[in-house]
Amino acid sequence: FDPVASAACAESLADQGVVAFVGGVDVTSTDSIAVIERRGLVTIGGIPATLAEQRSTNAFYFSGGDAGALAAFMVHAARRGDRRVALAYGREVDSFEVAARDYGAAVGRSLGLDVELVPFSIVETDFGPLLDTVTASAADSLMVLAATSACVPVMTAAAAAGVPLYLTGACADPSTTSAAGAAARGVIFNAEGA
Repeated sequence: FDPVASAACAESLADQGVVAFVGGVDVTSTDSIAVIERRGLVTIGGIPATLAEQRSTNAFYFSGGDAGALAAFMVHAARRGDRRVALAYGREVDSFEVAARDYGAAVGRSLGLDVELVPFSIVETDFGPLLDTVTASAADSLMVLAATSACVPVMTAAAAAGVPLYLTGACADPSTTSAAGAAARGVIFNAEGA
């Protein structure tokens, strides 16, 4: 989680003659996107994780990112009969907040869902308090935008609380679901091709 290191990496690769960045996810890319634009390079594929990526004219993606995932999750939740959804997001990542507030919550509310936004620290490892908030609100399900480091802990906490869970991105990776064990059963992921 180091924007300076991300930008330094982009500078170093540009100095080595790289002409494009392909795939991947970098939640600290705000500064590296500035490097990519300044150096006349492009980034192709992957998932847009920051507002800088989403707004860049030098970035081309084949995924709806978190905004697209949340829209699909909200439709799924409404179709399965949910009435109230908790939408948690790492507050330090601006694109998480925008995706949650301006896309996920907006779509959910347009479908008649009561959506509660629940910000948390992106470096959180104990999701018990988050699940306490979710269960106290009587949410029918929980949708989470977080860093990969949160995948296993949030799956474990949601399973222990008996709360249906929606997760984005790398949380669907087989090594992550394997590490989560039984807690990964029933989790709904947005991962393309998974």
